Amino acid sequence: MPSPLVERAMGAVAHLIDRFASSLDFYWDIRMSVLEQWMLESYPEVVENLQSNGMYADFAARLDADREELVNAAATVSAILKYGFDDILEHDLDRHLVLSRLSSRIWSRDVQHLDRATALVSSLLDKHTPSDRIPHYCSLLEAAAKHATIQLRDESWGWCDILEAKTASLDVAHLITREHFPCNAAAYTNEEYALVVRLPEGTDLPSLVAPNFVSSVNIRAGDGPAERSIVFSGLPFRIPMVANEQTLRRFRNFLPVLYLHDEGSLLVEYPWTPVTDFVRCLYPSIDMDMPPELDEESDELQDFQAAHPHTARISEIRPMPLKEGPYISQRQRSRLNWDLAEISF
Repeated sequence: MPSPLVERAMGAVAHLIDRFASSLDFYWDIRMSVLEQWMLESYPEVVENLQSNGMYADFAARLDADREELVNAAATVSAILKYGFDDILEHDLDRHLVLSRLSSRIWSRDVQHLDRATALVSSLLDKHTPSDRIPHYCSLLEAAAKHATIQLRDESWGWCDILEAKTASLDVAHLITREHFPCNAAAYTNEEYALVVRLPEGTDLPSLVAPNFVSSVNIRAGDGPAERSIVFSGLPFRIPMVANEQTLRRFRNFLPVLYLHDEGSLLVEYPWTPVTDFVRCLYPSIDMDMPPELDEESDELQDFQAAHPHTARISEIRPMPLKEGPYISQRQRSRLNWDLAEISF
């Protein structure tokens, strides 16, 4: 009989996969180590119980088996969407159940006996079938930035040393954990981390919340090797990918940025799914229209700089500085203090 503790853990990880799987590519690219890290971040008490009861190995084995089933289901759905049903469905899949889109009935238990492969294919087909004829490229499509009207005052940062962050060099960003998010910022993002970035003087605030396209650029400075960085079309910074791989891979579906400016701080989220986007941006294909390399004195680099006049290179990402004193984490607070202000654009 399956362990209730393992079943609870599988339910938790299924919730994470369902929340953050933004494309079929996600199921092919997700790794066990990533799922285990997500569990440790989002459900630490479940992981602790598994370890203390000697059941973590059983959980890991179940998780790996389920991940393989998701990979197979995603491959079937991808083929169905590309070629149609006629020559795709295997004999062990119930074609009628898949065609009738039974995911809602599956979850409501209207169907009593259902093969797991059929259930997975039906569920993924419902979730990832495009609603129109526009090709689906995950987070690489332009999308309006989220939370464009959320602005935080300096006093809402709790025990974070906001003054130190505001006086840091423009090429330094800070990584803040969800436990340290200011005010009620955690209510506006599902991510466990965010970047704190100081805005250059004169930055056009509306450009930060306009639709942004995530891409990468490869810049060679002097005689050194070329350096590929992720860049968003309207953002005032670029982030070197190799040097900051560990940090960039901490995010799940979005890159939340807390911008520091003279009147306070602004929270904006940008589409960024490193499970699929990191390798795609590090090794871009020609059809993504990303230049392979921009030399220091090339016309292409000058064009890039003209289109991104305030793009600073983030040379270092540091932990968010904290003040000395007692600290009550965001998750332990009995209530959240709301301190929001509408932005004037």
